[in-house]
Amino acid sequence: MIKNMLNGLNLYEHPFVYSLGMHIGHKLQNHLIKEAYNQKIENRLLNQLSWETDGYLLFTRSSLASSSRHGYFSPLAESNCFAMKKDDFIAIGGFDERFKSPGGGLVNLDYFKRVNEDKKYSPVMVLGEATFHQFHGGVATNVTVEEHPFEQMEEEYRAIRNKDYQANKRLPENIQKIKNHSCI
Repeated sequence: MIKNMLNGLNLYEHPFVYSLGMHIGHKLQNHLIKEAYNQKIENRLLNQLSWETDGYLLFTRSSLASSSRHGYFSPLAESNCFAMKKDDFIAIGGFDERFKSPGGGLVNLDYFKRVNEDKKYSPVMVLGEATFHQFHGGVATNVTVEEHPFEQMEEEYRAIRNKDYQANKRLPENIQKIKNHSCI
């Protein structure tokens, strides 16, 4: 992941390099929780894999995160692993400290959207890599869909941005190039 991110940082003047997100488990943890999925079950699942010697085995026991639900060749709503030049991070204002909701609310989605909406930045998705969300009792990922606090998080977003949250719709530069050349 780090090697590929560093390579991506060399592609553009103002790169924003990021990865896909996945959940450990055969479906979103918001759905697995109804099946009594918990950290103990996940630990057992992880112990059955030799992921420490081959991290790619995690793909065999994971599912796409909601923010990455359309996969590599689509716009993502957020990423939990990104890289960009420090000056660019500072120039765009970093993460907005006004987000106070548990778990940060929509702060990560807001940041990701702001960077992607600014045409100065060139988004690049690292293909073949991902981050793997583990069960940890999170306020958004480890509750049922019915209990998800999105409405409260979006209310906070509206108070900060004076508009409803809309997910990022910009394709990464490398994916646009692939699609334009009919490689998929």
